[in-house]
Amino acid sequence: MYILAFLLFFAAAIPIASGYFQTVTITEAPSVTKRAGVTENFGIYRYAVLNYMENNTTFTGTVPDSALHLPPNFVKLGDWTNLVQGGFIVIYSASPSGLLSSAILIKSNTTDKAISYTANGRVISPIIGDSGPSFAFVPDGALISVIQQY
Repeated sequence: MYILAFLLFFAAAIPIASGYFQTVTITEAPSVTKRAGVTENFGIYRYAVLNYMENNTTFTGTVPDSALHLPPNFVKLGDWTNLVQGGFIVIYSASPSGLLSSAILIKSNTTDKAISYTANGRVISPIIGDSGPSFAFVPDGALISVIQQY
């Protein structure tokens, strides 16, 4: 009998407790899941730029977001942009986020091997390390993906 009363009380408290927990703000450091979400978001944007370039091989300049086929309700989690010039497609973060450092993002989520970061004017790959000089327009600390056009 006591167990039944306890269960009824517990069941009645769940909606109250769930409403409370939905409004709690967590101030701890972003989790690995959050980091993976940022790099995945960057990867989705990169894929949309590359898809555009497959269909517009002579394009040069910055592909506007409005021309990209991004998933419905896609929201960029960083200041992702691109530049197509000199035989390269460069996808990068125009202003590195203060939320998470690019180096931490890459080191904690290496599922996408085509995403690197910039440091001291160099492109740092999670696979081979220093991959050479970065582009002058890409700021230090940016996520970057460079694809050579053929």
